[in-house]
Amino acid sequence: MIEYICRDYDFDKRIEMLLYSGGAASAAARKAQTLTANIQKSGILEGAGKLTKYGEARLKNCLKFDLGNGYRLVCAREQTRLYLRFIGTHDECDRWIRQRTGETRDHILSDCPCKALLRNLSAASSQSGKITEQPQDQYEELIEDKLDDRLLVKIFSGLALRGQSRHH
Repeated sequence: MIEYICRDYDFDKRIEMLLYSGGAASAAARKAQTLTANIQKSGILEGAGKLTKYGEARLKNCLKFDLGNGYRLVCAREQTRLYLRFIGTHDECDRWIRQRTGETRDHILSDCPCKALLRNLSAASSQSGKITEQPQDQYEELIEDKLDDRLLVKIFSGLALRGQSRHH
């Protein structure tokens, strides 16, 4: 059962781009949105959408959904989490996968700075009788772990200097 759906920032940008493009691209984006909404609602991955004929053996735990008209949705699954990684034409998805072939599972999943973890509504309500709150944004936790004083000074020193020059 899928309890969390992790959406990559780049994934959301690609969805928006495909919706804006119109035609087959827009239809594929809408189909991907429907597919992920159904998974979020039911928590069931099997039967949520049409998987490609040959699947995806180049990356461990990788799933490829056929969205029609030559478009694919590339996901990775780890236990109860589904990571939405890439959407595009067959060739774009093939190129994205080839760039990551040979990488470890941990690297592929950690390479997914999550915008939001969406709790599966049926799992949340069955556990407590009510819908639980969403967990803290995983992307923010990742950033907080990597920030140190030296980096913050480097980032904000330019802003501080700009502010001082305006007052003089």
